[in-house]
Amino acid sequence: MRKMLFKSILGLLGVLLLVNSTAFAGGRDRAGSSAAASLLIPVGARGIAMGGSGTATSSGIDAIFWNPAGIAKSAYNSDLMFSHMDYFAGMDLEYVAAITDLGTFGTLGFSVKSLVVGDIAVTTVEQPDGTGEILNPNFITLGVHYSKILSDRVSVGITSKLINESFLNVSATGIGFDVGVQYNGLAEFENLSIGIVLKDFGPSMTYGGSGLLKIVRVDDIFRDVRIEAQPAELPTTLEIGTSYNYSLGEASSLNISGVFQSNNFADDEFRIGAEWSMNDFIYLRGGLPLVSEDDDNPYIFGPSFGAGISMGTGKVDLVLDYAFRNVEFLEANHIFSIHLGF
Repeated sequence: MRKMLFKSILGLLGVLLLVNSTAFAGGRDRAGSSAAASLLIPVGARGIAMGGSGTATSSGIDAIFWNPAGIAKSAYNSDLMFSHMDYFAGMDLEYVAAITDLGTFGTLGFSVKSLVVGDIAVTTVEQPDGTGEILNPNFITLGVHYSKILSDRVSVGITSKLINESFLNVSATGIGFDVGVQYNGLAEFENLSIGIVLKDFGPSMTYGGSGLLKIVRVDDIFRDVRIEAQPAELPTTLEIGTSYNYSLGEASSLNISGVFQSNNFADDEFRIGAEWSMNDFIYLRGGLPLVSEDDDNPYIFGPSFGAGISMGTGKVDLVLDYAFRNVEFLEANHIFSIHLGF
């Protein structure tokens, strides 16, 4: 049985690497040209505080963004999560998710993610001070998530996403997918885990709408012309992570994790993180990105820190998490998350 599972994991890794080799051409040269860039904005204070290194170690409702394979490892039959991020430039990220254990079928979840940009005054070349119109962009992602534990060591998961972006009279709708696997007890080390996830792959999105209609003058005749937008690819990433959990006695433990992320619209990244816990009650976390950069292509996200506290009432557990992420040139991110476990 274990050999079959191991072969399945190797097969999935081979498929992911094949997709990676064909979809990840360009990297930095294509920065800023993808559709649905809001998909890359992380959610959840715990994972962000650990620097986004939770590909192998994330579990329960926290795993929805980082690796859907970990969703089925929830400590609860049902779990709710609400998260808010003070992003930058006056933008906020709002997120709500729910998962429930359906027994032998697996674990099913739903999520809504919204990037709130706020009101923007519309300006033109002829009216640089504003036309009086207000632009309110909307970036919304709806997710359906499924995860199943295949054995005491292996879990798998998949996410499907409905993506909608609109601004002024231009919009686009698309679908995307995440697929991941987690393997615990790697190389016979019970506390060593590995995780692999391919995120945000799917068909390209094409923008359209009345906002792409323009009036042009041709031979002294004014004509309506529709601008045909080129299809834009999703910002696909491939992540391979590992983690090790150290026991520091009966009361506390330390988890050390790291991840390599291959990006098709940016430089590749390494991230490391750690979480110290005491009696499954108090948590302290930290993370650091390790990214090559230069003056022409600075990486603006820096170290992250955070803490959490878990309180049980007998029937419902309440978990409060906070994260701080430093951002160069702009204001830092503050992330707050609330979990309700039943």
